[in-house]
Amino acid sequence: MHAGRVYRASVSAQCENSYQNGDHMSLTLLAASAITVLTPYVVKMAEGAAGELGKQALETGESLLSTLWTRWKGKPDSEAILSEFVKDPEAGKANLQTELAIDLAVDPIFKEALNALIEGGSPKAFQQQIVRDAAVVTGPEIIRLVKGTATQVQDVQGAQLVVGPKIGTVGE
Repeated sequence: MHAGRVYRASVSAQCENSYQNGDHMSLTLLAASAITVLTPYVVKMAEGAAGELGKQALETGESLLSTLWTRWKGKPDSEAILSEFVKDPEAGKANLQTELAIDLAVDPIFKEALNALIEGGSPKAFQQQIVRDAAVVTGPEIIRLVKGTATQVQDVQGAQLVVGPKIGTVGE
């Protein structure tokens, strides 16, 4: 837990730098937008009434929640904050918004991907691989991308071979 707090302290300083550079409002608004999208999805899923959401709201909420679980896997503090939100969205949304704004401040690629996901429209695929000391690291294989965007981020150290994404057909 102590390491998490040290990490948060250093990231908070980076958020402060973003604030001084005029980016704080966009980080805060993007994090708030994510919470606005997630809250009805999580509430309706808990009630077993996901069908009451529109198709776009259902897909966006599902994608956003899945993205956060995947991104924060292995980060106990972030996972706990997300778990708290899923259990009680009203009680957990302030902490989730703060955690998300901090994460967005340190990762501009994630910020762009999250913004695109929230804006909706064309399908979005986002994959991030963080790998240490592996013989071979392979990106995703996308058979067909008709429309939308695919973002692949690989943070690899100590690998003998790194292979990026393989995309078959792009466009119609």
